[in-house]
Amino acid sequence: MKLSIKKIFTSIELLMAFFILVLASVSLVMYGEHNSQKQILLLQKHHENIKSIKDIDEKDKTLRLIKFKSLSLELSYNLQDYTDTFNAFEPISFFSSSDFDRENFDIFKNLTLQFSAIAEKYIGNIDSKENKTDFEKSYNMLDSTIYDMLNERITAEHKQFSIREMLIYFSTIIGAVFLFVIYRELNLVLTDIQSLYGITSKDNPYEIKTMEIEAISNKFKLKSHIQKDNPAYIDSLTQLKNYQGMVHTFNTSKTITKHNSINICIFDIDHYDILKRKYRSDFLELVRKKIAFMISLYEQPTDIIATFDESKFVLILGRHSKKEALDECEKMRQSIAETFFKVPEGEKVPITVSGGFIAKPANKSIDASIEHVKDVLKKAQQKGTNHIAQLRDYAEKF
Repeated sequence: MKLSIKKIFTSIELLMAFFILVLASVSLVMYGEHNSQKQILLLQKHHENIKSIKDIDEKDKTLRLIKFKSLSLELSYNLQDYTDTFNAFEPISFFSSSDFDRENFDIFKNLTLQFSAIAEKYIGNIDSKENKTDFEKSYNMLDSTIYDMLNERITAEHKQFSIREMLIYFSTIIGAVFLFVIYRELNLVLTDIQSLYGITSKDNPYEIKTMEIEAISNKFKLKSHIQKDNPAYIDSLTQLKNYQGMVHTFNTSKTITKHNSINICIFDIDHYDILKRKYRSDFLELVRKKIAFMISLYEQPTDIIATFDESKFVLILGRHSKKEALDECEKMRQSIAETFFKVPEGEKVPITVSGGFIAKPANKSIDASIEHVKDVLKKAQQKGTNHIAQLRDYAEKF
C-alpha cells in the first residue's frame, strides 16, 4: 500500500497536538505541585506558630499579651495565606496530589480560630486550671490535625510522583515511536523526490512509495511518451522541448494566446563555462536534468518550456497578468538557488540561474521576442548573478 504525504502531515499534526497536551498537563502538574509545596510550608509554619504561643513564659501579664498579640496576628495571616492557596489549588486538585476536600479544610480553619480564642483567654489568666486545660486540649487537637494533614499530604505526594513518573515515561516512549515512524516516512518521501530528479540508476529502477509523487511521476511519463512522437522537437537529456519544438508548439498552439498576458523568461545557469571546466560532464547533465525537473513542477497546461544552448531554459507563460508570471519565475529562481547539487565525491555545489523577462509584444514573432529576452538576459548577467531582469531595467539600451 502506497504512503500518502497528506496522511504523514496529519500524523505530524497529531504528534504536535500530543506534545501540546503533554506540555499543558505538565504545566498543570507543576502549578499544582507549587501550590502543594506551599501548603506544606504553610502547615509547618502554622505548627511553629502555635508552638511559639504555647511556649510563651513571660511572667508579666502585659508582656505576655503583647507577645501573644504579635504571634496571634502572624497566625491569622498564615491562615489567610493557606486559605488563598487552598482556594487556588482546589479547582485542579483532581490532577495533583491533593486529597483534601472542603470538609478537611474547614475543620483545620475552625480549630485554628478556636485555638486563637482559647489561647487569648489562657494568656490573660495563666493561673486558671480550667483555662490551661482548655488551652492544652485545643493545642493538642490543632497540632494533631496539622500532623495528620502533613502526613497525608506527603504520602499523597509520593503516590502521585509515581503516577507522574509513569506518565512521563509513557509520553516519552509514545513520542519517540511517533518521531521514528514519521522520520522513516519522510525519508521515503525524500528518496521518492530524489528518484524524480533522475538520481536512481536506470539499471536498478526505483519503486515509488508515495501516492502523490507517483502521480507526478506518471504525469511526466505521460508527457515523455507524448513527446517521443516528435523526437526532432525534444531535447534527449532533459526531455523538454528544444528550440525548434518550442517555436513549432507556440505557432500551432491555440490556447496560450487566449491569456491576457503572454510572457517570456529565459534562465541561464550562472558561470556555466567555469562549471564545465571544473566538473565532469555527468555532473553537469544531472544539474541540467534537475533544473529542468524543478522548472517543470510549475508548468501549467498552456505553458511551453524548452531548453537550448545547453545551459539555457526558456519559458513561455500565459497568465492573467505580467506580475503573476514574474512572481512564478522568481519562485523558480529561488527554488534553484536554495538547492545544493551534490557531486559524486560528496561536495555540495550551489547552483544559481539568472533570467531575462519580458511581456511578449503582440506585433513581434516568437523568434524576435526570444532575441529580445536574450539581450535583457545578457545585460542582467553583466550586472550580477541569481536575479531576474526585466526590459524596463535596461530600457535605455533598446
